[in-house]
Amino acid sequence: MNADAPLAVFRADAGSTIGWGHVMRCSALATALHNVGWRCAWATVSDNAAMTARLAERFDEVVVLATDQDEVTQMRAHWRAGCRLFVLDHYERDAGYASSCRGWADTILAIDDLAERAHDCDFLLDMAPGGSADDYRGRVPDNALCLLGPAYALLMPGFAATRQRLLPRNYDGAAKRVLLGLGATNPKGVLDKVLDAIEQASLRLAPDLVLAWNTPDGERLAARAERAGGRVHVDVDNMAELMADADIAVGAGGMSSWERCTLGLPTLLLVIADNQRANAEALAAAGAARIVKPETNALVEAINALAGDSAALERMSRAASRLADGIGAIRVSQAVGELPCARDGQAVRLRPVTAEDSDLLLELQRKPETRRFARNRNIPSQAEHTCWMRGKLYDPGCFMNLILLGETPAGVARLDRLPEGYEVSIAVDPAYFRLGIGGITLTLLHQLVPEADLLAHVASDNIASRSLFERAGYSEAEQSGWLRQRGLS
Repeated sequence: MNADAPLAVFRADAGSTIGWGHVMRCSALATALHNVGWRCAWATVSDNAAMTARLAERFDEVVVLATDQDEVTQMRAHWRAGCRLFVLDHYERDAGYASSCRGWADTILAIDDLAERAHDCDFLLDMAPGGSADDYRGRVPDNALCLLGPAYALLMPGFAATRQRLLPRNYDGAAKRVLLGLGATNPKGVLDKVLDAIEQASLRLAPDLVLAWNTPDGERLAARAERAGGRVHVDVDNMAELMADADIAVGAGGMSSWERCTLGLPTLLLVIADNQRANAEALAAAGAARIVKPETNALVEAINALAGDSAALERMSRAASRLADGIGAIRVSQAVGELPCARDGQAVRLRPVTAEDSDLLLELQRKPETRRFARNRNIPSQAEHTCWMRGKLYDPGCFMNLILLGETPAGVARLDRLPEGYEVSIAVDPAYFRLGIGGITLTLLHQLVPEADLLAHVASDNIASRSLFERAGYSEAEQSGWLRQRGLS
């Protein structure tokens, strides 16, 4: 990696007590940054040799901090030139800790999912559903940008790619394979209770048991799963494939929740830590999972009720798939990176569209400049727009983004899944024409799905749009009016 590339330093720990969630989600962000030219380094107090070796293989550097010395002093001494970005993902490090990194770190990203403590940061990331900037009012600086909700869930790239191949799931019968995993932990012997329930359930399910190398009593658990006709996977790096193969999951309410949602995997959800409860309840309220007490009898009842009900499995799969789409790490990397600027000097970024943006999008869709080159040039009614909006928000193959100029909405951009690749659509508000926003938006969209073929339908008399896409490397496709750019694969 180029020594002049911007440096991101991640402060996160992992272990048998706290699990691997903090390191895994930071790894997803580090991967996204690394893919666009960043150097990524780690500072940790974990003495887990397997973890540090894995991080060292994938990223630029791992520094194990001494526990009897000041952490920030150690980081400042090791990276004397400072870092462009400092990512703090740690429940036991407070705003004062982050403040002591000021001057050494240009930008600070704090990752939280509790909204219970203060942060000194430039960006606050909370992936839990239903969050609001009000939750952090008074807890972050007034100028901090809050990245909230599962759209920003930090997942490795394989999940987004698998999602496009897999969804929608269609259940034409009872579930056959169940995925079991609680990360690196097995609190209070919960995995034994789950295996007991699978053996006692009326419907025969083959378990895929996922273990960490240091899962307590892992060998005995593995033997149990194999006797039940299942498979055992230790320290996997193909979790997306395992989730794709499964019909149902039994798991905890941490980061793996967003992996399962991205792949539309129905889940019986176990709350095994207090900090997972709010997340679990939000998932259940959305219809993406069912909360089950970690007791054998409750699990038997839940498995019997869900695993044999193909209609319920399909409903839960579709509800889950609407919550996360697998490209949150790319969205975060775009936000914390050096944002491209329009010709007026204001930064341009994308934000996922929500239901609250409906009126704004309708106003844009009704403008003559928008309709002039649209394939359907009729001005939509309120009812038509509401129906269209609901369909797009519920479509797992659609990425719909608001284009922001500074903090001002300046247009909308979509990627709609095709049998091969995606269709690109960009509509810039006429008030912001001739600022270069279209070209910047196109670049940001390409980053969201770098391996996919992209197509754009452009009217022959839309000279400005054809020029925009051609400058971006698009060429004439087979069908009249279509331009194509090939993905990386």
